[in-house]
Amino acid sequence: MNYLQLEYNKQQVENAVEYITTHSSLCKEIKSEEDIKFYRFLFKHILFFKNLYLTYPKNFEIRVIISDFLSYVVNDIEKSIRYNHLIERSIIENYMRLSLLNNDDEEITHITSKEFDTLKDISDGNKIINYEIIISSYKVNNHYIHGNKVLENHLSLIIEDSMLADKITGKQKAKDNARKTKLIKALDSMLFLTKREFIDDAFHRNKSTLSYLINSIDTNEM
Repeated sequence: MNYLQLEYNKQQVENAVEYITTHSSLCKEIKSEEDIKFYRFLFKHILFFKNLYLTYPKNFEIRVIISDFLSYVVNDIEKSIRYNHLIERSIIENYMRLSLLNNDDEEITHITSKEFDTLKDISDGNKIINYEIIISSYKVNNHYIHGNKVLENHLSLIIEDSMLADKITGKQKAKDNARKTKLIKALDSMLFLTKREFIDDAFHRNKSTLSYLINSIDTNEM
């Protein structure tokens, strides 16, 4: 059964990769093996949360994260810069809700400085969490979504910035993929540290599938 589930998840990932690299409206935007590696990384995360959802079907945050990762892939391929910032912020927020919410707590409706202070305290006690990339990415996303300093520029510069997607070089794309991967791995570390039992229940006796889907985490020692 464990072997079958592992092979099923592997096939799902490869089917998704094959689709985006052969579908006429998508494949022309996928330029390199690094892009494919990044999308494979995201597809594994979608399946990780889908596996969690099978155990916790009433968990709202899991459902939103699955939807966010799907949108993250599509918007990245389509180079929708603003929507990617919006989705990335939502991913961070829902990872934090899922990680920080205890059974006895009220629902976390808004992510505020209180939640980041809690995360900072956790990261200070365990260096496995890269707090800095989480908070810095969140700030950048907020600045882009709400305007801030961007709106102080001349109107023509704002319009030009919104059209820069077509001018992104392969080197810039690789750098952004690396940043996003680093951020998601930091969020994974936060989730595994705070919700280990929650995750183990969903992957009971199936650590091979868990390790395949989230291979940035030592799933045996955390």
